[in-house]
Amino acid sequence: VLRRGIGPTLSFAAGAAAARAAAQILGAEAPVELKWPNDLLLDGRKAAGILVESAGAGATRVAVLGIGVNLNVDPAEFPEEFRRRATSLAASAGRPVDRVGFAATLYGTLEDALDRHERGGFEAIRSEFETFFRMRGRRVGVHEVTAGAGAQGVEGRVLGVASDGALRNERDDGVEERVLAGDVTIAKETPA
Repeated sequence: VLRRGIGPTLSFAAGAAAARAAAQILGAEAPVELKWPNDLLLDGRKAAGILVESAGAGATRVAVLGIGVNLNVDPAEFPEEFRRRATSLAASAGRPVDRVGFAATLYGTLEDALDRHERGGFEAIRSEFETFFRMRGRRVGVHEVTAGAGAQGVEGRVLGVASDGALRNERDDGVEERVLAGDVTIAKETPA
């Protein structure tokens, strides 16, 4: 049972922990990146995903955290529709990754990040999260699901992440919007 810190930013603590573990295994120069709200990317391709489910209220509120990491999968083994968008740590490293060693590293980074998040919320892990969050300033497409309106798509430029976990996005018309849930696609940047 977690008494504090359950909410939309818990996945950011887990993401920061997974990114730190991947960087420790792959090396400091590895292209590890976090994509809002719950993906870990290597060279722009998905290598891990994070899912948090929570239930209850007050002191009995609990969360189940799932982190799925592609460790030693050859990208050629992914289904055709995922091959250009997915990768694994082994593909990035150019060598197999020790599963037990990675799990131990991940558990250590996760324990640390969750403890800090429980004590101080998102602000306690923000700097580590932002080390790997490279979406700021990038052009994105956002397909947000809103109550009663279905999915709505809008394009814009990422301003950052608010303290409550909302993605701050500046639409093309200059209006800032806060996205609480949805699918974000990073647009391909065209050279100037």
